[in-house]
Parts: sequence; C-alpha cells; structure tokens
Amino acid sequence: MREILFFAYVGVLTASAIASAIFYRDIRTRRLGIMLPYLAYVSVQELALYFYSSPEMNSVIYNLYRPLTVIFFAMIYYPIPLMKPFRKVILYSAIFYVVLTIINYTFIEPIDQSSRYIQLIRGFIVCFYGIFFLFSYFLLDNHEEVEYWKPLMWVTIGIVIFYPVTSIIAQLHIYLYENAATLGGLKLYTLIPQLMSIFMYGCFTYAFYLCRKKVQISLYPS
Repeated sequence: MREILFFAYVGVLTASAIASAIFYRDIRTRRLGIMLPYLAYVSVQELALYFYSSPEMNSVIYNLYRPLTVIFFAMIYYPIPLMKPFRKVILYSAIFYVVLTIINYTFIEPIDQSSRYIQLIRGFIVCFYGIFFLFSYFLLDNHEEVEYWKPLMWVTIGIVIFYPVTSIIAQLHIYLYENAATLGGLKLYTLIPQLMSIFMYGCFTYAFYLCRKKVQISLYPS
C-alpha cells in the first residue's frame, strides 16, 4: 500500500510536469512557463530519493529544496500585474528566507537534519504569496481578467491548502512518530503530505489545461 500511494503521488507529479510541457506555449501567457523545469526537477528528485536515499541524504536534499521553493514561487507571483502592491513583500521575504536558511544551516543546525522551524516559515511565506494573489484576484471586476488569471487561481488553491497542512504535520512529526499514528497501516506523517501533494499537483495540471482557453485582455504594464 505504501508503494501504491508513493507511485500515485509521483504519477500525478509527473503527469503535471508532462502537462506543463504539452501546454507550454499556453502556460507562458499566464507567467507559468517556469513551472516546466521546476516540476521536471521535483519529479526526478522524488524518484531519485525513493531508489537512492538515506535519512541524512533526504534531509540535505530537502533542506536545499525548501529555499528553492520560496524562490520559485516568488518568481511566479512577483511579475504578475495583480501582485504589484505586494512585490516588495515578496522580494524581501524571499531574500529573508534564503539568508535565514544559510545562517541556520551554517551556524545553528546541521544540514543533514531537518529543521521543523525552517519548514514552518517556508510554509507561511509561500502561503502568504497565495493569499496575496487570491485577495487581488477576488477584487477583480472585469470578467476577462477573471477568466485570464483563473489558471493561476487554481495553482494558488493548491498552494494555500498544501503548505499549511504539511507545515502542521511537520510540527507534529515527532508526536505522530512516537505514537505510531497510522491510517490503514500507513504512517500519517507520510500519508497526509503525499495526499496533499496529489491534490496540489492535480490543481497544477488543471490550471495548465485551463491555459488553453484564449482570453484577450489588455495586460497591465509590468
């Protein structure tokens, strides 16, 4: 069952990467072209860690991956015209997180151990990017603009649900581990993040599909 869930998760992730390649010309119009290399990288990373991994290696890879996700989502949201009022917050928070991560793993915690606090801060930062976008999106009163940015709205829904849930599970990891919390024989601290990942990457795939719809609007100046 554990293997079935993992390969379902990787399958949805890989399908999302493939969809981003198939609809690449369309997703670029919504500032989502960067998702193709990102999803391809994550797919390779997850498969590699499944076949060639150790607890220490996993921690190192994910400790390097977390600042990458903050940079990635900052690059997604920063150029979007709707996000112009929040650009300084996006930029400074991304810089803050990268610097904090470097300081933490250089002077405070070893890089081969996972930091729950660094993971929690990452979740809050990325989630706030999504909340800023949703706030701006739901204030739109132009139907064409609403339709144009709907794919990014689905990307954001995946993000604002995935990151808070997985950040909470990360904080409860020790408790869940010590109490052998399982569901259907699967450890909850593994089951829930993978189910949430399936949901998030499913949202990404649907967003890429929506990008096929041509909506003509007058884009704001960057």
